[in-house]
Amino acid sequence: MASKTCIFAHLNELNRKMQGRNSNILTSSDKIESFRAKLELWISLATNGNNEMFPNVIAADKERKVQALIVKHLKLLAEKMNFYLPKRDLQPMDWVRNPFSENIPFSHLPINEQEEQM
Repeated sequence: MASKTCIFAHLNELNRKMQGRNSNILTSSDKIESFRAKLELWISLATNGNNEMFPNVIAADKERKVQALIVKHLKLLAEKMNFYLPKRDLQPMDWVRNPFSENIPFSHLPINEQEEQM
């Protein structure tokens, strides 16, 4: 149970970061991708017996009896995130992040809008 409280704390933090006035699909996608990377790191660390990212687990499970269960939960969470929040190609929207970048392809835009970018 201690591992789930830590996982939910991390999920609640992700949820909190994705809300607010300046939140949009690009910033939210970045935060989700960052969380996916963290999940992969946590799976790797937990597989090797390291539970540093979950302080409640360290305190409750001194003998590491639930290590396999933690890894299973993390893998299931990563799988469900990929199912419910699939990765999207947001590269055509990079011009929104940095409109002054020189290497942004505008080929997906209509010709009149491509001309405006020149």
